Amino acid sequence: MAKEADRATTRFLTPFVIDFIVAGAKLQGRYDLGLLFLLVALANVEHIARDEALDWAYSTESLPDHLRRPISGNAIAQELNLPHETVRRQLNILEQRGALVRVDRRGLIVPREYSMRPEVSEALNTILFSFLKAANDLMAAGFVWPTDKISTIRRLRPAPAGQATPTFLVWRHMLALGVRLVEWGLPIHGTLEHMLLVYATVEHNTRGWTYDPVIARRYASSRSEPPPDNVREPAPVALLCERTGLPRSTVNRMVREQVASRMMQRVGGGVVVPTRVFESPRARDGMVVTHSFFIATASRLAVLSLTGDELRRWYREASGEGQGVISTLEPVRLAAAAGC
Repeated sequence: MAKEADRATTRFLTPFVIDFIVAGAKLQGRYDLGLLFLLVALANVEHIARDEALDWAYSTESLPDHLRRPISGNAIAQELNLPHETVRRQLNILEQRGALVRVDRRGLIVPREYSMRPEVSEALNTILFSFLKAANDLMAAGFVWPTDKISTIRRLRPAPAGQATPTFLVWRHMLALGVRLVEWGLPIHGTLEHMLLVYATVEHNTRGWTYDPVIARRYASSRSEPPPDNVREPAPVALLCERTGLPRSTVNRMVREQVASRMMQRVGGGVVVPTRVFESPRARDGMVVTHSFFIATASRLAVLSLTGDELRRWYREASGEGQGVISTLEPVRLAAAAGC
């Protein structure tokens, strides 16, 4: 059995999780409201994403309101493990803004009219670009797109001329990936702000060698040792403020808390998340979960006839970065388990 490159997958997906949280916060003005909005948006369309014919039928257009499945406040509170009253207040704010609409007594939806606003499209495109970059980087590093799962669904419902990639279809699946990754990590970190700070710190700590083929190959799996502290680049507070959008006073306070809890340590003029954190069973479980979520997403897109080459081409067109970063990582086949 090939060694699962779950540690490498987690490194490539860390910027995606950051961009997911920040894009929602910029859209709704608060981190909690941003996550809530994205969660409702996903809940409204997730049933479509599970139906191959419908998923492709609405691959290039937004779902009409009558096809959006409402979600109740109680269901949201249970999913996020938050107090019902807290969720109710947050939902009321989003309703007052028109971001959510109540459908009888069945629950809430993000109405199509609101979802088509430029600021919403901008937020979703920011997340989409980050997802495409992660997928591109993973494949450039040697991951193999699950071509064995490519179906014939697109032959039945071809995309309109001039739109090679079905934007709305990919939006639905990247939302599912983002929400699931945040939901899994949130209980560990306590708040979105703390989660964001840790992820941004790790992103900076590893930036010098994430694309280094020798180091990346050596530290590709959670079953191998994590990279040592002396290869981690300390993250300055100013950079963490810029990356997360958090005020400097908030970042300073949270850094002190993380240092006190030994989640971080100060090195020179910045902070690092030390090696021992990544040796914990919880961290290793997180890498396995992250890897499995990406496998499931890639497999689902393959079933919908989206190839890795198409996603990489779409990313290159959006970024103008040419062929992307190529490394010598051993290929690791992204094949979902039976039933995914």
